[in-house]
Amino acid sequence: MSQDEIRPTVERRTRAQMAYQDSAQSFVRALRAPNDPPRQGDPSKIDIASAAWRETSFHVPRKAEVVLEWCLTRLLKDGTRHP
Repeated sequence: MSQDEIRPTVERRTRAQMAYQDSAQSFVRALRAPNDPPRQGDPSKIDIASAAWRETSFHVPRKAEVVLEWCLTRLLKDGTRHP
């Protein structure tokens, strides 16, 4: 795959991730959505959480707790599905 083929995907994901960084509420809703990714064509929840974690200018009250809660919930749900 050439750089030109990769670039639109990266740019699209960046714009979609930015949509979840419009507000703390949209970020939390994305992580709590029943589907992964939250909407078809959007980045996965791990990409959304990672981008929010790295972005120091994106403020979410108790951001560390929100991301940690999502990670633990995800691990527990996955653990109950696979014996």
